[in-house]
Amino acid sequence: MAFAAAAALALVLWLVTSPRWFSFYGLATVLLAAALPLGFLLWHRLDIIDWKRAWAFVFIVPALFLGLIQIGYWVAYFTIGPTNPTLGIVREMVRINAGQLLPLGALAIAGLWAWLFWRTATELP
Repeated sequence: MAFAAAAALALVLWLVTSPRWFSFYGLATVLLAAALPLGFLLWHRLDIIDWKRAWAFVFIVPALFLGLIQIGYWVAYFTIGPTNPTLGIVREMVRINAGQLLPLGALAIAGLWAWLFWRTATELP
């Protein structure tokens, strides 16, 4: 149910805002909005199936961190001004040095989260 709510929020934001705004803030907004409710549900489900509750932080901490980094970067970028090259240079340096690892890292995090939610959802108490 919480996943469906996050997907619905993403769809509404995509429809209501411009594609450019959504590319800057949309997915990060959905991730931040979903992190605490999903983390809360995961926290209680882990207790029910007798797993360590620390597994919930495998989802909560990276989700909050990634969402805040994404939004923080673009807020700083537009606050400083697009004519100041500092954040653009930092962004390109990250892309040059870690660019090919970023999709693999995103895939690894998504896979870990999918595994965690799948195992907690299918595990019998």
